[in-house]
Amino acid sequence: MQRPVPAANAESRPFWDAAARGVLQLAKCETCGRIAYPPKPRCSYCLSPALLWTELSGRGRLRGWTDNHLAVLAGYERPLCIVECAIEEDPGAVIIALDEAGSVRNCSPDAPLRIGFSADQNGWSYPCVTLVDDGE
Repeated sequence: MQRPVPAANAESRPFWDAAARGVLQLAKCETCGRIAYPPKPRCSYCLSPALLWTELSGRGRLRGWTDNHLAVLAGYERPLCIVECAIEEDPGAVIIALDEAGSVRNCSPDAPLRIGFSADQNGWSYPCVTLVDDGE
């Protein structure tokens, strides 16, 4: 089974374009400073429409993870490790990503992660994470 192709729209296109370049870019509210993720036309916190697409560091912290033992994505070995990662610039903003190596399985919450992107056979790049040293 091939991975579904995202339905990029006006709100999400900058995210997917940056992902294709391997960059984490999300809209940041110019009013309250929070990250709007998933992409939307207004800030979820203060409802301001003043969102500015910003390149982020790609650093985050482990919030949780789970293993999916079903064959849901072609080309990926089971179990597939799915990670919930808090974004460093706004820990309230959480991105869901794959950990293809399963490196977070023996980690405690708050372990440092690097958010990157992995291209799939359909030509889109999707979020993935790797465990990093705390000093990075």
